[in-house]
Amino acid sequence: MDASATLDPTDETITVEEAAHLLGVDPRTVRRYAASGKLSAVRIHGTKGHDEWRVYSRSVEQMPRTVRQGPRTGVRDTVPSEMYREAREKLDAALVQIGQLTATKEQLQIARRSVSTLEEQARELLLQNAELQAERQAREQREAGLRAERDRLGEELQHERERVSQLEGSLQRPRWFWFTRRREAQG
Repeated sequence: MDASATLDPTDETITVEEAAHLLGVDPRTVRRYAASGKLSAVRIHGTKGHDEWRVYSRSVEQMPRTVRQGPRTGVRDTVPSEMYREAREKLDAALVQIGQLTATKEQLQIARRSVSTLEEQARELLLQNAELQAERQAREQREAGLRAERDRLGEELQHERERVSQLEGSLQRPRWFWFTRRREAQG
C-alpha cells in the first residue's frame, strides 16, 4: 500500500514500538513495512545519535485488517501474576510428564524390539529342537534295525554253530556207525 499519497506530512507520527503495539506485530516487522513502503514513515535523527523511523499514525489506521491485528496483549498483562505463575508451573509439570511419557514410550519400543528378538530366537530354537528330535528318532530307528539285524545274525550264527557242531560230531563217530547207517538207508 502506498500510504504516502494519502497522508499529509504534518500528520502525527508515532514510534516504531507504538506502531508495533497497535498492529500486534514485532517492531522489526514495522521497520520492514516502513522500508518497503507498506507503512508511511520517515527517518529522523534520533536522540541516541542514530536514525530512527517515525510512523504516521494514519498509516497504521489504514493498514488492511489482515495485517492489523490490534494492540498486542500478552498473557501477563491480562492474568494476575499468581494465576500466571500457577499456570506456568502446571504447564512445566505437564511438559515434564510429557518428557517422561516420551522416555517411557521409547523404553516400551525397546522392550517390544527385545521381545520380538527373543520370540524369533525361541522360534529358531523350537525348529532346531524339532530337527534334533527327528534326527534322534531316525537314529533310534536305525539302532533298532541294527539290533534286530544283530539278533537275527546271532540266531543264524547260533544255528550255524549247531550245524557245525553236528557235522563235527558226525565226523568223530566210529566207522561202524556209518556202516550201519548205510545199511539202514538201503534196506
